[in-house]
Amino acid sequence: MTIKPAVRISESKLVVKDRTILTGVPDNVMATSGSSSGPVDGVFLGVVFDQENSRHVVSLGALRDVRFMACFRFKLWWMAQKMGDQGRDIPLETQFLLVETKDGSHLESDGGDEENQIVYTVFLPLIEGSFRACLQGNVDDELELCLESGDAETKRTSFSHSVFIHAGTDPFRTITEAVRAVKLHLKTFRQRHEKKLPGIVDYFGWCTWDAFYQEVTQEGVEAGLESLASGGTPPKFVIIDDGWQSVGGDPQEESNDQDEKKENQQPLLRLTGIKENAKFQKKDDPTAGIKSIVNALDASVARNFPDNGCIACMSHNTDALYCDAPGKHNFELLKKLILPDGSILRARLPGRPTRDCLFSDPARDGVSLLKIWNMNKFTGVLGVYNCQGAAWNNIERKNTFHQTKNEVLTGAIRGRDVHLIAEAAMDPNWDGNCAVYCHRTGELITLPYNAALPMSLKVLEHDIFTVTPIKDLAPGFSFAPLGLINMFNAGGAIEGLKYEVKGGAELLNLDDGYKGESSCVSEQRVENYSDELVGKVSMEVKGCGKFGAYSSAKPRKCIVDANVVEFLYDSDSSLVSLSLDSMPEEGKLHVVEIEL
Repeated sequence: MTIKPAVRISESKLVVKDRTILTGVPDNVMATSGSSSGPVDGVFLGVVFDQENSRHVVSLGALRDVRFMACFRFKLWWMAQKMGDQGRDIPLETQFLLVETKDGSHLESDGGDEENQIVYTVFLPLIEGSFRACLQGNVDDELELCLESGDAETKRTSFSHSVFIHAGTDPFRTITEAVRAVKLHLKTFRQRHEKKLPGIVDYFGWCTWDAFYQEVTQEGVEAGLESLASGGTPPKFVIIDDGWQSVGGDPQEESNDQDEKKENQQPLLRLTGIKENAKFQKKDDPTAGIKSIVNALDASVARNFPDNGCIACMSHNTDALYCDAPGKHNFELLKKLILPDGSILRARLPGRPTRDCLFSDPARDGVSLLKIWNMNKFTGVLGVYNCQGAAWNNIERKNTFHQTKNEVLTGAIRGRDVHLIAEAAMDPNWDGNCAVYCHRTGELITLPYNAALPMSLKVLEHDIFTVTPIKDLAPGFSFAPLGLINMFNAGGAIEGLKYEVKGGAELLNLDDGYKGESSCVSEQRVENYSDELVGKVSMEVKGCGKFGAYSSAKPRKCIVDANVVEFLYDSDSSLVSLSLDSMPEEGKLHVVEIEL
């Protein structure tokens, strides 16, 4: 029996797991198996041209009847996302493309049957030799591949590994496996800058570096800043000194009446002088030039942003730090991020969009909320944001505001929005039920597997949820730790977790090095008709503040560092809370025990 590759070109079509992704694939586009990189469902695409050139653009076929998310470079140093369902919507300079087929179901298949599941396809433009690749769309809904060296003398006719295509039913795993598969094929790209890349010039025509190379005066700095603050032409204050230049403004940066960002301040440390009366000051006195520019910045902010709504960027040095205004920080906000010892309750992974909003545009479509998930050791965290109203404008080549359709957007969250939430479960037979704590309202609810919690947010509003798998200890006794519930990432405070059931029938202890086996989990269930101990939960907690947990039954006793402490129990929400009054000793953790 012949086994067909998961990704292949057949009859001028790009076929992925028996779904057609591209039609009308040209004859000069070739596919090479990616199996040399390991057991992956992927291929490398290459192209052969009739004539050698330093820049080639070729169609890979028409892209229709799918949903995609494109990450494209809208400035030389930044990327943004664009969603759509046809090839013409794919922006120039697309560095990454994720495509979802429309047929199939988003629901998980417990039996492992993938026939009716959504298929995700990743397109990764690569670097091959001295040529870089990127993707773009055209008016005929074709997905185009652009290959360019940046040097008119560096030409080529044949390419074999310009794009890697990988497929799977899990969008996050598909992306990870695709990157892993191409690692062996990636080479350092040393671009020749004898001439600018045509594609870059076409797309970023406004970014003419030569316009930055100008000497400036004190008056020029002040005038430029005032122009920027009032929405006029941004400042271009650059000091030329033996070929070095410091950029003090972004030609496309938009200002608004809320706040402003002082960008690229760090290069001021290398400033050697500022032009005054057609002469530079002494080369050994850089402070005069720095002082002139910083004073002009501060004066402009004071005039145009009276509420001190200014973000100081790239200025983490004493020269700038000693200029921050004491008492004007939002300490209540900072206390939700930072513990008294200066440490932060960091999540374990990069924040990622939830599966259901991967192909929705939370800035433009007027209906979608943005949901971002992350993981701690024993909990998940989910942020929900209403970002509608402003986005990159491909026509005007800048961020623009647009009218929102609705003042309030309504969406929903699920426990499974935290994609890896099952990894935090303390039971291999976990049923999918979660405790969900809302940071904004202080509400605690339980969400059964696949159940949804509706929520509404106004424009620029947000909410943060702590999501924890519920552990069933005995009939009527279930538990889920939440953490320091006054912090944005409450669950990041929990470093250790252990459950004990009366009689030693069950004892689990999870930490970074724990490798549990399902055979150690007992199916014994304990009924409790008195005040006798049924089970105990032991947790190691860093930090201090209000500690919370879900408990289906009121605890018998709560103990912190061997001392019995008072606690509150809300029988309506099943929230148990207690106070950790001080930070633990240096290098140690609080030991919190809750008896049920």
